[in-house]
Amino acid sequence: MTVDGHRHFTLGESDRSILLKELDDDGIEKTVLFGYHGLSFGSEAHAQDVAVGELARRDPERFLPFFCDFDLFGEDGVEYVEQRLGEDGFAGLGELLVYHTPIRSRSFEMRSMLDRGFIQCCRAAGSFGKPVLFHADPVFREQAVEAVSRCPETNFIWAHAAYDFCRDYGGGPCDASYARRLLESHPNLNFDISSWKVSPLHLFEKPWLELLERYSDRFIFGSDMTGDYSLERVWLPAYWELKQRLDPKVREDIFGGTILRLTMAVDPANIKP
Repeated sequence: MTVDGHRHFTLGESDRSILLKELDDDGIEKTVLFGYHGLSFGSEAHAQDVAVGELARRDPERFLPFFCDFDLFGEDGVEYVEQRLGEDGFAGLGELLVYHTPIRSRSFEMRSMLDRGFIQCCRAAGSFGKPVLFHADPVFREQAVEAVSRCPETNFIWAHAAYDFCRDYGGGPCDASYARRLLESHPNLNFDISSWKVSPLHLFEKPWLELLERYSDRFIFGSDMTGDYSLERVWLPAYWELKQRLDPKVREDIFGGTILRLTMAVDPANIKP
């Protein structure tokens, strides 16, 4: 089974039928799905989470719903996390974009992953055995690593394997040796290998291939596709080539096994929008 561990649903632009068609065309049986943390779509409270939950309820075998359309720094942040991961049956929290530079400038300029509300929400997710997916640009790496350290019972997924998107999306990947040190020192940290609008060709280099082989149960394939999903044909072929180069066990982990284990294969019957 191929599972996409990182995919957005954009209210007003994304379409269920097109999304399902793209998944079918790419041979992706299931995908993690979420909105955009820090951005507002629609007039209803938590509209993005509601939409994602409804999609998962309609097509439970295709979608693993994550949620992010709420104020995790607010007084009711932990309560909302507990509701979504408990009674509502969501699979995880994220993608959290406090350290995503463009969205940070709009919504989170004075906020930190070390703020009390953020840490409490992440610990709440961990109490349900559910992962937290976050984006952190390189300038915020130290704070992100400290947040992971403060929540040892929570499994974190660092989106894009800490890729440097800060320089007009022309930065580059973090060094494989740095990623290795983090994996060795933080057993609750995982990486997704989505790259969005940059090529993932660095993953074909020997240090990264060796890292994927050694820690296959800590890496997750993700597309980071969004909008109308028209870029599928542009950015995903490199991942399919990578998939074919990997040993079967490594391939199984990265392209499905790791994310299914971290989300504990959510029971579709329990998902509520």
